[in-house]
Amino acid sequence: MSAVNRAARLLGVSEPYDYCAAADAYMRTFYRPASGLFADTADSAHTAIGSNAFALLLDLPLPDGNGAILELIRQKRLNASNLFVSPLILFGLFRAGQTDLLYDLLCDRNYWLRMLAEGATTTFEAFGKDRKWNTSLCHTMFALPVAFLCGWSPDDYLGACPASES
Repeated sequence: MSAVNRAARLLGVSEPYDYCAAADAYMRTFYRPASGLFADTADSAHTAIGSNAFALLLDLPLPDGNGAILELIRQKRLNASNLFVSPLILFGLFRAGQTDLLYDLLCDRNYWLRMLAEGATTTFEAFGKDRKWNTSLCHTMFALPVAFLCGWSPDDYLGACPASES
């Protein structure tokens, strides 16, 4: 929404999205105050890392900050992640200023370093050849850590943090 609104401004047309209204609706629907985490569905209490990575990336204004989400990431790490959720986690950590945890995940021997240990010359679709029965051994999405290691900011690609659109 933020990127589309930014494009609309550049084109001189009306912004199609109300970020604040969408963020409020998202919070009302998925946020579980008792745990400080986001549920997977509107009527579920289950809180997976993907649901919370998305919320962290959006920089939603949580009553107690991002502490519960960050603790969930510290506990689960990328073990319950995949090539679609991992970028959300990495971008979210970067935006939240959690670069120590971000680099800890990038340097964990169970993830990208495991690919190297298995002889990778490209990035795999999963964190190891045996993690998925049909793992592609040439998948560009998991090349993302190179950007962080080179000092690239996700905001160069994603634009300003959506929370700044108030």
